[in-house]
Amino acid sequence: MTRVTRFDRDCIFLAEIVLRSFTGSADGAKPYAPLVNLKGTFYGATSAEGTNDTGTVFGITPDGTEELLHSFGAPEGPTDGAVPYAGLIS
Repeated sequence: MTRVTRFDRDCIFLAEIVLRSFTGSADGAKPYAPLVNLKGTFYGATSAEGTNDTGTVFGITPDGTEELLHSFGAPEGPTDGAVPYAGLIS
């Protein structure tokens, strides 16, 4: 299982807060690259799973609400890319 986490500093302690755990199904798996923050929503890509097993693009809010924006590939062959390892650009 892969997680997107946030770290909150509270005085001396640094607490890890899990925003999202990827299940490895339609929501994707293996988000390798750093996330991009646009207006408080974090955007990223997974390099595995999704509808066609070739990765996804997702958005996630600080409270952990995820939106699947795109699932790469097509059953007859990926024409829009597949298995992204690089990060998104803003």
